[in-house]
Amino acid sequence: MDNLKIEMKNLKIEITNMKIAMDNFKIEGDVDVDTNNDVDHPLELEDTGDDDAMED
Repeated sequence: MDNLKIEMKNLKIEITNMKIAMDNFKIEGDVDVDTNNDVDHPLELEDTGDDDAMED
């Protein structure tokens, strides 16, 4: 793409009454610190299977 120009003047974005609900959202992680200051912290995101939780 040569000479691609995008102009946005007076761009206004309004988000009113935005609600994000996450029911039964769980983060599990183990943190291991060794003597050489290496930090290993694997995170597991558990999917509760409740896809309707995000809908209002």
